[in-house]
Amino acid sequence: MFGWIKNLNSELLTWMIAGSLLLLMDMGLTAPVTLIEVFFGSWLTSDKRAFLTVLVLAFGVAVALTWIYLFGRILVLLAAGTLFRLDLQRAKFKRWQALTILLFTCMIGYAIGILSHESFG
Repeated sequence: MFGWIKNLNSELLTWMIAGSLLLLMDMGLTAPVTLIEVFFGSWLTSDKRAFLTVLVLAFGVAVALTWIYLFGRILVLLAAGTLFRLDLQRAKFKRWQALTILLFTCMIGYAIGILSHESFG
């Protein structure tokens, strides 16, 4: 999915970028809904901001439709992460525990994918 990262020269930089993307995804999945509502609620109070938001979202949808193969993969990963987060929430894990479990699961899966690609690819 993130093949452009693999084309970078530095192996450490590749791991850092991929790890950062995984951490951002995990943090987004474990963010409380009230924090998201506070951020977007204060952002959309102005008509100019709402118009800018609509323009940015329209551009994002156009990019997503242009690169549907990449967007589909990202959407599947986000859906899997969301379902996993819901399972952890139902099992009564705290937010920091859910973030830790999600992060380790994603990093282990990513490491297994990189190792299998390097070994068998």
